[in-house]
Amino acid sequence: MTDARVQHMPVSVVLDTNQWRAQYGLRSQLGAALLFLVRQHGGHLALPEVVESEVVKHLVAEGCKAVAQIEGQLRIVQNLSGSMPTVTLPSRPQFEEAISARFLELDDLLVRIPLDVDQSRKALDRVNVGASPSRKKEQFKDSMLWEACRVLALDHEVHLVTDDQAFFEQGYTTLAADLEEECQRDGASIRAHRDVAHLLDYLRESAPQLDYPRLGKLVLEMVSDAVNQACDDKGFAVDALSNSSVQAFATEQLDRLALTFEIDGSLTDRMLSEQGTDRRGVFTVAGEATYDVKSQKVSTATPGRIGITHMDDNGNPVIGGNLLFASMTAWLGGEPPKPLQIRAPIVDAAAARAARTRSQS
Repeated sequence: MTDARVQHMPVSVVLDTNQWRAQYGLRSQLGAALLFLVRQHGGHLALPEVVESEVVKHLVAEGCKAVAQIEGQLRIVQNLSGSMPTVTLPSRPQFEEAISARFLELDDLLVRIPLDVDQSRKALDRVNVGASPSRKKEQFKDSMLWEACRVLALDHEVHLVTDDQAFFEQGYTTLAADLEEECQRDGASIRAHRDVAHLLDYLRESAPQLDYPRLGKLVLEMVSDAVNQACDDKGFAVDALSNSSVQAFATEQLDRLALTFEIDGSLTDRMLSEQGTDRRGVFTVAGEATYDVKSQKVSTATPGRIGITHMDDNGNPVIGGNLLFASMTAWLGGEPPKPLQIRAPIVDAAAARAARTRSQS
């Protein structure tokens, strides 16, 4: 398939069971980054039915295994201390409920691919003739997964993420030769990646970028009251924004990005007319904020530090204020949001390309 056609096709990411398990239902840092990039590409997560049933089974088993390990360690604590710590651990039904809730959280990014007779027949044919991914041993489930990818590839740029060697040539670098030949014959775009990290490297190179200057302005609007008050106390008024540095992080909340910021601006002397002097100054405000992707608004902002500097009559810099804020937060409407726990750095396309070039050289 030509690159021009692929560029106009939506992105469809298909995660094998091993990837859902490795990223704990995409509740990891890499999972948060993936969800952000899929949304930035205007794409979706495709979830074949044959994968979904396995995901639920394996994630529940993983949770129950962790609970058993914790209980074993708690018995050691009890034997050593003479008492059992009070700890409430999830049950199997609670894990099942949590995983169902997770799929609901992802619903607007999920496209489910139901089992159908045609895909089943084609998958069985693969097993019978020994075609990849069943070339070395019978892999009916993997063949079903590939057939689902082929259906998606009719009108999507498909990215299959799996650590199953059966889909690759030796070394996990390219699709198995016969699978690649199928793609060429069908005019299908299907790329295979051995894990989520490798897919992220690829998606970052073409993802639409955030408007960082706009984010800086939105943040300044949110903290303007604190900045104006600090400047006013020193006899200054905010003149203009001169520079902003914003870094964004994907979080466990699909529609919220965590931001760190440092914003510089110029100040004017509000007592100029009374004193006949022209004290020019600059301010710096740094802190953290939260950006709502859907509304495209900064929903919370916390100034951690506000610094004010001006020049005296002899042209020497005078630090007029360096205020630290411990917990002051501004938010727009409703109850204060829950603190964000996961922070996955968002790497822009230029940085991703540079990193990729360095790794290949």
